[in-house]
Amino acid sequence: MECWRVFYTKSRAEKQCEERLRAAGIHIFLPKRRVIRQWSDRKKKVIEPLFSGYIFANVDERGRLDTLEDPGIVGSVRIGRELVEMPQREVDSLLLLQKTQTTETIQMRGRRGAGGAGAGASGDGAAGDADQVEIDGVVGLVELPPPGIGAEVEVEYGVMKGLRGQVLHQRGKDYLIIRIHSIGQAVKVNLPMDWVREVIV
Repeated sequence: MECWRVFYTKSRAEKQCEERLRAAGIHIFLPKRRVIRQWSDRKKKVIEPLFSGYIFANVDERGRLDTLEDPGIVGSVRIGRELVEMPQREVDSLLLLQKTQTTETIQMRGRRGAGGAGAGASGDGAAGDADQVEIDGVVGLVELPPPGIGAEVEVEYGVMKGLRGQVLHQRGKDYLIIRIHSIGQAVKVNLPMDWVREVIV
C-alpha cells in the first residue's frame, strides 16, 4: 500500500535526487523555499530545499526499495525499527506553504536545518473577530478574544485557507507553527490572528 515515506539524502543532493526519481516515475515531493543570498557586491534569489537532507516519496514497499537505489539517497527515516510514515495532512500543509510562499515570512526550526524564509500571507481579507448572538430576537455583535498561545487553529481567510497550526507569540507578534512531526521540525508562518479560528483537537 502506498504512503508517504521519508528519506535521508546526501548533503546538497536533494534536487538531483528529485530529478532522477521523478524521471523514474516515482511520486516524489521535495518542499522548497526561496531565499536571498547576499554577497559583497550583489544579491541573488535562489531556490533551495526547505528541509536540508530530506525528501519524501509516496510509494509502496517496492517503490521504497527502488527509491533507496538512487545514488543520492542515504536511507529511510525510521523511529526505532519502524519506518516513518508522513501523514497526508503534513504533506498538504507543506504543499500549501510552498504554493503561497514569499521570500520573507517563513522561518525554520528543528533538529536539522537553519533559519530561512518562505511562506507569506496575502489574500481576500478577514471578517474580524466577532460572532453573532441572538437574544429575544435582537442580533448583536459580541467580541471574541483571539486564540491563546498554544491554541490549535485553522486559517479561514487568504491564500492559506484551510492550513492548521499552533499559535506562537514572539516579540510582540503572532505566528502559526506548522509542525512536521515525521522529521521533528517545524515551519513558522506570520499572518494576522483574526484570519484564524480555534479548533478542537
